[in-house]
Amino acid sequence: DLLKELEDSDVPIDTTAYNCVLDVCLKSGDLRSGQQLFAKMKMLGFVDVISFNTLLKGSSKGPLDAMAILSDMRARDLEPNQVTYNSLINAAVTKRNVALAWTFVDEMETAGIEVDNFTCSIMMKGLKHTSSRDDVDKTLRLIERSHVCPDEVLVNTLLDACIRLRDVKRLTSALNTFRNSGVVPSEHAYGTLIRAYGQARCLDQAKSMWTDMLERQVRPSEATFASMIEACVNNGALDDALAALKEKIGRAHV
Repeated sequence: DLLKELEDSDVPIDTTAYNCVLDVCLKSGDLRSGQQLFAKMKMLGFVDVISFNTLLKGSSKGPLDAMAILSDMRARDLEPNQVTYNSLINAAVTKRNVALAWTFVDEMETAGIEVDNFTCSIMMKGLKHTSSRDDVDKTLRLIERSHVCPDEVLVNTLLDACIRLRDVKRLTSALNTFRNSGVVPSEHAYGTLIRAYGQARCLDQAKSMWTDMLERQVRPSEATFASMIEACVNNGALDDALAALKEKIGRAHV
């Protein structure tokens, strides 16, 4: 209604006004109205990169065709930017087309557009839909060459993917990647790592995680204590299990 009032007034209207209303339509889940408005914007010549990016963000929530939107954008000599590619990648991952998402990442890098934390986080989300070792390796390499600083969600997602693969080598590689970036694993991540190493019969790595956690003054939860004790018992290290139990009892009295 406000847009109609503006169109009927003597106040000059611009692309920004249309983009605001388009954004409201898509965030409200009204794709039909959004598409109708976008068609009108194109007819009037009020479209820019932001218009297409706004439409692309909506493509992950409904039947909008991200590839068709990208093709239309290029036909108007509008160059995709970082937001464009992140939206394309997110749309592909949301629809579980991880291969297409990697195609967009390749295009992004070829065009010299910076891969950021958001790009890596989206690709991490894609690991929830795949058990491919290749995808885990590619994601690790993407993080390393992009020099992004991973957050806790990103760390836990990648570690969980490695655990699902039951791949200790990749689990250690992922951990080293995060350590090199200065990230301290959360208590949940430490517990996950100790449990995974214990199940893989890699007690030395489990003990290393336990020691590292205590040295960083990360307070272990009941579940993490249980994971460490179980890892020791399952690998025949009863003295280490007893030491962890004594540590637990000692902390309980602090």
